[in-house]
Amino acid sequence: MKLNLKHTMKNTMMKLNKFNEQNNIIFGAGNIGELAYYSLLQNNIDIIGFCDNDATKSGKLFCGKKVYNPDS
Repeated sequence: MKLNLKHTMKNTMMKLNKFNEQNNIIFGAGNIGELAYYSLLQNNIDIIGFCDNDATKSGKLFCGKKVYNPDS
């Protein structure tokens, strides 16, 4: 089965439009989190921060937003 990433992202973005007026956090402060952040930003969805299991990222900035650890 071939995954059409562009089609998948477009459908996901359409579903996420309801999040425009909420405080949103992305789980994962890595490559995919960065891709999600900029995709959401282009669709006027505000992201207030990131959450990541990697304790070394906790408290640091990623894409200009604070990274939180889910265990703290």
